[in-house]
Amino acid sequence: MPRTYRRVTEKASWTSEQLQAAVKSIENGTPIRQAALRFKIPRSSLQKRIKEKSFANPKPYQTSGFKVQDP
Repeated sequence: MPRTYRRVTEKASWTSEQLQAAVKSIENGTPIRQAALRFKIPRSSLQKRIKEKSFANPKPYQTSGFKVQDP
């Protein structure tokens, strides 16, 4: 029987809809810290996304530059 995957970490567990709502809230005058708590997005991630104006989906992990070679 196959095992079912259980996520170990809570990194990048927020959605792009939560991010859009947080950005809109900040544009309307809510402090970043309060918006981060309300929408459950890390404050540093929210600051970075606003600074870079990148509102795409979160990346759960980074890929390395190495490629696996087939034998």
